[in-house]
Amino acid sequence: MNSFTSFRFLLSLLLAMGFLACDRVGQDLAPAVTVNNSDETEFYTLPAEPVAIDLKSFVDLKSAATFTIVKRPQSGEASFSPEGLLIYTPNPEFTAGQDQFALKTTDSDLSSKAFRITMAADSSQLPCHAGLLPDGVKTSANTPVTIDVLENARFCNATVDLKSVALVRAPKNGKLSLNGTRITYTPNQNFVGYDELLYKVTATVQQPRTYVATVKILVGDIYKECSLTLKDDQVSLRPQFVSDSVLIAPLLNDQLCQPVRTVPITIKKGPSNGLAVVQRNQYIVYWARPGFTGNDELIYQRCDNGSCLQATIRINVKAPEADCQLTAAPDSRTIQISKPAADVKAGTVVLPVLLNDKICAPLADMKISANPANLKLTVSKQGIITYTLSGSPKVGQLSFSYELTDTQNNKSSATVTIDIKE
Repeated sequence: MNSFTSFRFLLSLLLAMGFLACDRVGQDLAPAVTVNNSDETEFYTLPAEPVAIDLKSFVDLKSAATFTIVKRPQSGEASFSPEGLLIYTPNPEFTAGQDQFALKTTDSDLSSKAFRITMAADSSQLPCHAGLLPDGVKTSANTPVTIDVLENARFCNATVDLKSVALVRAPKNGKLSLNGTRITYTPNQNFVGYDELLYKVTATVQQPRTYVATVKILVGDIYKECSLTLKDDQVSLRPQFVSDSVLIAPLLNDQLCQPVRTVPITIKKGPSNGLAVVQRNQYIVYWARPGFTGNDELIYQRCDNGSCLQATIRINVKAPEADCQLTAAPDSRTIQISKPAADVKAGTVVLPVLLNDKICAPLADMKISANPANLKLTVSKQGIITYTLSGSPKVGQLSFSYELTDTQNNKSSATVTIDIKE
């Protein structure tokens, strides 16, 4: 059995046993930037859905007048809208995993504020505190449609101000009326196509925060003369770990007719330099052969009643940047016992330490290298370190170190400091 055959066998075995996950999508890591991860705010979304952030809803940003993006996302774009919102737009190939960006303002003492975007492949993977989620609705031409925009929202134990639901951006091809949490959209006369609006709502956990989400409206029967069409896809991957994969949604840009949406896809021709597997939800998982960089491709197929269509997925596995040096950067996190964050309430401190590290060649190993306080630490296969708190954490400062080793046997270590306050 040669080395690549062994690799295919090992990946197939691990996949079957549930040990591998679709960790990252299209990652192209920028040089390390000092980011205050202790002040990170997480937002959740679904494939192809943007995230709108009302910066003024954060207490430490209320008085700010100017903002600068100091760390750009790697799997999408961050920009400011005419309404003053910070908009994160995911890349088409980003269908699962996490991304991060950060901004700063010259109008406050805040060094930086980080935002983490968690992309779930479908809504069943979202936690109960995900907040507002994108909505979609269909209607016939010249026919109004009503949607309860909070019906799919997830706020856990947060208190939602139902009277705070308000329009942020009006639709371009219709009019709407608001009645509590129900929005009625009336398309313009004879309009057929897609329309969109933005709305907001305020919810309070420890302090009020404004959430913003989109509603997409499909008007008319655009499938009346539908012709099933498969389109080629282009994705990119720069693995952080040697076992990292890319999760591909090949149907996302295809023209799918309603009667054949459930027809499964198969791989007609596999990749030459990696392994591809079709999941039951019609996503494709691709692993590059260890050490491979460059272009690879596969062909997928959909058949219905004996008629088959094919399309090509081209995958670019990016090489490390020239003169790139593996660098683990220090991290810090402050937790307040009297006002615990969600993870602290659950008895843990979640530390996504790799977000500000410089990864060149894929990592072969990540381990805790020094733990003087004998903290209960675990390292996930995504590179997230979790500190499990003791029953009654004491005020003070704790620290530990972790070490990264890449496939070229380069090593780098960094210290993580946890400051526990009343």
